[in-house]
Amino acid sequence: MKYKSIAIVVTTVAVLLLAGARWSRAQDDESRKHLLHQLGGPFFVSRDPVQDDLKLSADQRQKLRAKLSDDVQDAAAVEKMKSDEREQAMKSLRQKSSEKLEAFLKENLTADQLKRFQQLKLQYDMPSIMLQPGVGKELNITDEQRQQFMGLMQEMQKQVMPLMKEAKSGGNQQEILAKVTKLRLECQGKIEALLNDAQKKQWAEMIGQRLVIW
Repeated sequence: MKYKSIAIVVTTVAVLLLAGARWSRAQDDESRKHLLHQLGGPFFVSRDPVQDDLKLSADQRQKLRAKLSDDVQDAAAVEKMKSDEREQAMKSLRQKSSEKLEAFLKENLTADQLKRFQQLKLQYDMPSIMLQPGVGKELNITDEQRQQFMGLMQEMQKQVMPLMKEAKSGGNQQEILAKVTKLRLECQGKIEALLNDAQKKQWAEMIGQRLVIW
């Protein structure tokens, strides 16, 4: 489906930005968390601001760190594969690791923390989340709005594609990521502006207090 291909564009760029970095750098705490964050999905929970927002206890943070360390080791093994095998293997690993991390969080977070995590996940998955059927149904998104959303995301995708090439050619990672983030936030703002008052109110309730995650 089209929305699925658009949904992975920003994450794909983020992963490409790390292509020139050695996985051994993940031993450094902040670099390690940044690396996991770029894997997308629920891995944004590795960020300190997210853990602070969730009010994780010291014990929860320790367990989560141990869990994420396993993911880093698995990714390191995939990174050693031949280039023609690595991409598909990494894609499979991201999916499996995300599912396992979601299950881990359900077991180790409180009900309130899980609720907040889901709010943050909606924020993290913007703007592509607006094209998912469940969210569209909850917000009563019209077919016309959905087409408008798709158009805005395709526009963003066209702007992101050159950045993908720049990332592959070894461009400045921080500058490229900043540009991608800016495009993402601009697209998000345009999409939210297309919501009617009732939808905006519902969306605000769904995501809770905003947190800068990217």
